[in-house]
This record gives sequence, structure tokens and C-alpha cells, in this order.
Amino acid sequence: MAELDRQLQTDFSPGRGNALQACAASLLERPLDEVPNFIASDDYWAAMLEDAGAHGLTLLKIPLADGRLP
Repeated sequence: MAELDRQLQTDFSPGRGNALQACAASLLERPLDEVPNFIASDDYWAAMLEDAGAHGLTLLKIPLADGRLP
């Protein structure tokens, strides 16, 4: 398995930081500036679905039961 080209968080603003953006960029092996800062949008989940769809991907959100995966 190849090592990921990690993208690091650059915005640490409370409620608007880009840790999720950096995570997605790292997993998708894309530059940080090519991935939206999902948290800065009105609906982060819709923004993530839209970005994933633009790249032929989709996402699955699994609800937790009592804070744990079922």
C-alpha cells in the first residue's frame, strides 16, 4: 500500500476550520485547494455529496447507536 500524500489542516478557526477538507483531500489524493472546505458551506453533508458525485463517488453516513457503530 502506498503512503498517502497527506494534506494538513491550515485553517483553525472555530466552527470553520478545514480539518475535514484536509482529511478528504488526503484520502482522495487531491491537493487541498481542489477540495471544498465542506464545513464552511451551509450544509456540509450536501457539499460532500456534491463533491463526491463530481468525481464519480458517493458517501455513506452510518448513524451511531449510543455513540458507537452498530
